[in-house]
Amino acid sequence: MSVGLTVVLVVLAVVAAFALATLAGTVVGILHRLAGAPWPRVLLAGAGATLATLGLLVAVAGVIVAAVGP
Repeated sequence: MSVGLTVVLVVLAVVAAFALATLAGTVVGILHRLAGAPWPRVLLAGAGATLATLGLLVAVAGVIVAAVGP
């Protein structure tokens, strides 16, 4: 695989990870708001879900890199 293709794939993976994390945070925030939570709690729940999703995706990427090797 060429270096250019590798860079493009990594950039696409990062963009997809941020999109997925943002979507997860938005869904959690909407669910909290529908449950009647006040706005500060909604924002904190959405931010927590976003960070948790990013952390999970980074962990999965680390396991894949460790399994495949440098």
